[in-house]
Amino acid sequence: MPTPDYRNPIDIGPQAEAPPTQEQIDAAAQGLASVFQSSQSGTPVSVLGVDADGKGGVLPVELVKPWQIFDYNYDPVTHTGDTAEQALRTIQIPGGAWRAIRIISQWSAGANNANAKTPRGRLGGSAGTAFMFGTMASLLTLRDERLIFLREDGSQVSGASGAQGGWGTSSGAIVTSALDATQDITYVLSAQLANAADTLRLDYYQAELLPI
Repeated sequence: MPTPDYRNPIDIGPQAEAPPTQEQIDAAAQGLASVFQSSQSGTPVSVLGVDADGKGGVLPVELVKPWQIFDYNYDPVTHTGDTAEQALRTIQIPGGAWRAIRIISQWSAGANNANAKTPRGRLGGSAGTAFMFGTMASLLTLRDERLIFLREDGSQVSGASGAQGGWGTSSGAIVTSALDATQDITYVLSAQLANAADTLRLDYYQAELLPI
């Protein structure tokens, strides 16, 4: 198609492109079918032209699969009245079913005073490793999206627990644990107050997994 001369008003009008030929449509369909067959057979799928050698830009077959919601609760639950850490919701992560999990949670404080209000997310039960650790002094709301990945050796890894929202920089180190992911694991969303008169509410959560 010739390049229009935008200095000439006659050339500015839209120019219709020819529709794809049947040969082009068939070639595109064949390409999609090849990707699907590779994913079913366990053959790595190459991305962005990187060789399928198991390194770099190769997309593992399991990552071709979509994220799946496996647990959620959109009803709020509030903690107040004491300064102990209180479990608000418990998520059961199915064993042997995931390569990564994503926990999205929304939190609200009763007041944006200077008292510490701490939402947490613990992998492995109420005494498990804190993969999420929020700080809500002088804040009203916090939304967190926590990604936890399963390494080849079976251990779990995520970003720094104190990184607000699960993103950005932090002075803390990455968080790891070594739970048996072939068995069910619990992820506990909890709240803790520095002043018992304050309130901290878990507005909702949604749990998703990337299947193996």
